[in-house]
Amino acid sequence: MTIRKQLSIMMVLIIIASIAVNSFISTKYIDRYFRGYVSEQYDKNVEDVMMFSENLLKEGIQNRSSALSELNNFVDDPIVAITILDADGNEIASAQDAMFSMHRNMMMGRRFDVETDTYVLADGLSEIGQLQITRNNDVQSSETVRLFKVAMLTGTFISALVVFALSWILILISSKRLTKGITDTANYAKSIEMGGDTPVEKSGVVEIESLQMSLENLENRLKLQKAARKQKTDQLAHETRTPLTILKTHCEGALDGVIELDRTRLESCINEIENLSGLIENMNDVIEYDVQVKPLHRLEYDLVSEVRKVMKGLGLQFRNKGLSLEYLGPEAFKVYEDANLLNQALYNLLTNAYKFTEKGGVEVLLRADPDNAWTLSVKDTGLGIAPDEIQKIDEAYYRSPSAKETEGDGLGLYLTRKNIERLGGQLEIASVLGQGSEFSIVFGKNPHLPCEQ
Repeated sequence: MTIRKQLSIMMVLIIIASIAVNSFISTKYIDRYFRGYVSEQYDKNVEDVMMFSENLLKEGIQNRSSALSELNNFVDDPIVAITILDADGNEIASAQDAMFSMHRNMMMGRRFDVETDTYVLADGLSEIGQLQITRNNDVQSSETVRLFKVAMLTGTFISALVVFALSWILILISSKRLTKGITDTANYAKSIEMGGDTPVEKSGVVEIESLQMSLENLENRLKLQKAARKQKTDQLAHETRTPLTILKTHCEGALDGVIELDRTRLESCINEIENLSGLIENMNDVIEYDVQVKPLHRLEYDLVSEVRKVMKGLGLQFRNKGLSLEYLGPEAFKVYEDANLLNQALYNLLTNAYKFTEKGGVEVLLRADPDNAWTLSVKDTGLGIAPDEIQKIDEAYYRSPSAKETEGDGLGLYLTRKNIERLGGQLEIASVLGQGSEFSIVFGKNPHLPCEQ
């Protein structure tokens, strides 16, 4: 059974119970009040008849027709007959209901009993006659009372029907409004479950609106998780290109007889295989949205040696394209950093320079200042970057309009900046359109001894 039907049935039962209780209480209260009113009216009528009868006996009947007519005015339910007697018991005047006989024998299929009350008429202390009033056996069960009760019950029944009809209409409107919000919310939840993007109209019911807002927040979190997973997947795919490209270059060079797989090159291949294994082992980063960032693995090593390894791995590609690749700087320089992140950053900068340089070459420059600050730059003679694009070039998935024909996913510079910032450095970009670009990894200091991260 739907919620709408359940609500409708529940509200109908509540309305019926309310009408029944209200009708019962109202009927009892009004009936008791009316019965008391009838009794008071009867007592007042008796006093009026007694006063009329005493005056009639004192003054005598001057006009019998007028006196009987006036006496007939007092014959009203529950009084059915009035008789005035003098002191000797002689009837002076009488009046009765023309339908008295029928009322006495039958009234709506039942016996209708009467009772006669006798009252003494006096003039001062002297008795001057008697008054006999014939009435219904029970003043409070008179025909007037009965008709009033019938009319009251009929009115109550009609009122109950009207209230019920209006209530039913209000129930239908309210339940439709309520169930619409619930139905829309249920459809919204299904849409979220199926990965859809169906908007929901805000309900006017506070509780339902609160539920809709919770579902909307959940949908936003799921979208963020989806976007984060995509970004992590793209990042993982991008990071695996570095070791794979270096391994492929060495293997192709060895097959073509261009390079010799000496001990240095084999050690470089082993290092790239270890890097690739580490990336594969951390595949759970893509599955878990809120996984913590891997801690930095800082160690003291010779930066120049690592730079030359990366350049050596990419040297064959540059030579095949007719580009020079040179290193300028000291022959040794020790740093205390995460070698993998720095190598990844350098590789990204070199591959970007390779893609966007058609002639000339690329220089890798290492500058060390006396205060231990150092800068590692990649300078090319390529296409260059327009001034209005320099601020966008390292945003995730951004591709310059001038680089649409070049392969890439727009993540290289974004990952490079993030990695350098994690290490406490900065990525600076200088470029002249049509002349070339220089990307610099800048560190403010170079501690040669291990220190806390």
